[in-house]
Amino acid sequence: MAPGSTTRGRVVFAAGLGGPIEDEYGSFGDSTARRVLVERLDEGLQLLGRF
Repeated sequence: MAPGSTTRGRVVFAAGLGGPIEDEYGSFGDSTARRVLVERLDEGLQLLGRF
């Protein structure tokens, strides 16, 4: 299948919290509270939406 044949030339962007959360964030001393991580993700996606 040729690149872009299913997306009609658009880029598909996927975003998520990652995981396992304790390994991804906790091992660096960062918050592992889902609420905090979701708020950060939402903020980041809003910033990306500006571009």
